[in-house]
Amino acid sequence: MTEKKLPQLRGHHLICLQFFSGEGFEPAFIENLTKVISKTTQQSLEIFYGGDDICIICEHYKEGKCVDQNESVLKMDAKALQLLQYQPGAITTWDDIKKKTPGIFKSWYETFCVQCDWQWVCEKNQDYCALRKKNLRAV
Repeated sequence: MTEKKLPQLRGHHLICLQFFSGEGFEPAFIENLTKVISKTTQQSLEIFYGGDDICIICEHYKEGKCVDQNESVLKMDAKALQLLQYQPGAITTWDDIKKKTPGIFKSWYETFCVQCDWQWVCEKNQDYCALRKKNLRAV
């Protein structure tokens, strides 16, 4: 019997994909994102460090790394794993990640969202807006 490979997600994808709205990327990339998100909501997933199941179709992913912003992306991944308290190789569920996100959102937002080129996409997501409103009130 063949063992099914769990979807693998890197640190920043654990947070950012919660606010994915299906826009801002090339159609093939969006299709892959949608498939991976669908898989992660239906089964467990593996925490990964480095290029994951989302990255494999990205035009900026070459030879196992992001050729555009590898260092900054790895920094985001490390911070996400620290905040969510996961280690690479850990197995978890999408629901568990979503439960942890409100508790770490303020730190994530202040560190990454305020300077993110993709913030306009997240701002269309109700959950993102609610978390931002709640956390900005607490500042």
